[in-house]
Amino acid sequence: MSLHPFNRRRWCISETAVLRRNVISVVLLVALAPVALADTIHFKNGTFITVDKAVENGARVDYSVGATKYTVPKSSVERIDHASGLGISIGSTAQTNLVTVGPGPAATPSPVTPDVPKARASRTRLPMVRPAISADESKQRAALLDRILANGRVYDGGLWKIEQEGNPQLSKVAYLEAGRFELDHGHPAEAVQYFEHALTFAPEDPVALEWYMVGLGEINKDAEAAAVAEKLTRVAPDATTFALLGLAYYNADRLADAVGAFRQSVALRPSDWVQKVLEKTQHELEVQSNFNQSDSWHFTLRYEGGKTPLGLQRDLLDTLEEQYRDLSGQLGYTPAENISVILYTNTQFFDITQAPSWAGGVNDGKLRIPISGVTGMTPELQHVLKHELTHSFVRMITRGSCPSWLNEGLAQLMESRSTAYYGPALAQMFHAKKEIPFQYLDGPFARLNAKQAAVAYAEALLAAEYLQQSWGMDGVEHILQHLGDGESPDAALYEVTQMHYSDLEENISRYLQQKYAASATAPKTE
Repeated sequence: MSLHPFNRRRWCISETAVLRRNVISVVLLVALAPVALADTIHFKNGTFITVDKAVENGARVDYSVGATKYTVPKSSVERIDHASGLGISIGSTAQTNLVTVGPGPAATPSPVTPDVPKARASRTRLPMVRPAISADESKQRAALLDRILANGRVYDGGLWKIEQEGNPQLSKVAYLEAGRFELDHGHPAEAVQYFEHALTFAPEDPVALEWYMVGLGEINKDAEAAAVAEKLTRVAPDATTFALLGLAYYNADRLADAVGAFRQSVALRPSDWVQKVLEKTQHELEVQSNFNQSDSWHFTLRYEGGKTPLGLQRDLLDTLEEQYRDLSGQLGYTPAENISVILYTNTQFFDITQAPSWAGGVNDGKLRIPISGVTGMTPELQHVLKHELTHSFVRMITRGSCPSWLNEGLAQLMESRSTAYYGPALAQMFHAKKEIPFQYLDGPFARLNAKQAAVAYAEALLAAEYLQQSWGMDGVEHILQHLGDGESPDAALYEVTQMHYSDLEENISRYLQQKYAASATAPKTE
């Protein structure tokens, strides 16, 4: 969504009025609180895996990765290293003021906050439901782990040996297990390959089809996921499979087909969650039934004909195509599929997306923009489109695994935002060690209050600027690629820059002190 924390003016796309800046002190709340860290299971064969939590349970060890539970024989485990330590969460009372100096020699310092950004709304894209693990599968997978894992990753040699035994059922389960392991450890592209290979042993196996569909959805191949879901309903036509088909159709932007699939699911077995998503999809379809559509090389634009002037429609597509070319060049990536852009009135936007009142746009795979009152292209609208389109590129490059600080920082950077105006204030904040640690800016900024969010977006843009200046856009591009390969944010950063998060914070602080030395050590203005 459009987030402009450093504008001297904040624009709402649905309004032509300019909102005045509130002059207040920023209170940064930081407190120590324990957080759960990862456990590492070391096997007797020399391999290891890192998991969310591992627990000894009699003759077995139970562990979890995300929402999925696993079990291995205790006899195969050498030791378990349990993590411990303190983390930082947002919430104390230490205060710092951001002091900014306006342009021109007559400007005088005043304690202000950057304009509070419109925090990003949660995604409305419908997540695919992962299949449940049966008791028989749990027994098989425990025995298979020793054979198919090496050094915390899937060992293809072990899979090949199992395949050479000539047991199609065992081979299918082994490749399914490999795919599930990669999926749970953030490698959906690799998981899809294993699921696809599992289907060579049992082309109509419902479990294998379901996992394959889930994997395709997680790498944003929604059209392919829908095709697999269609086959799944032919193989196993029940309420669950038709609900999954509805989810796949929805994400592939086939709303009418999604409604039909959800209705079929409810007819076979009533379900509260399916009924709710059916009603949501029906409502969205009704709103869009009166929409017109325009297409360009890379975009599909939907809009209410009487509400969007023809000239604006053309300008929107021309602007998006120009921005698409720019982002493709800067990020070294060209999306494989067209991108949907939907223009709403204010009422439609908040009704369909259920976004909070402060939302200026939502990107859930589609760019959803409230555009009431705008009759022509404006610089502010260009900023919103570039910001949201950047999110689309980043989501596809990283397969949805980009930390918020980098995602939001890049989106602001690509729309030509700069921290220069607030540089002295940021220097003072880092000098006082009142910044939010980047480790805690991985997750959605929407969880922060307005004052904290102002600081979070300032730091996000600052970090993106620093990375671009120090490693160029090629370096930023490589970080995104490592994230897309399933590496953690800290690991991806280290691969390219040889910096961990703590190093990034120290180096940014040093960079700010050098650039704004006098401001960084100046007394605070109360």
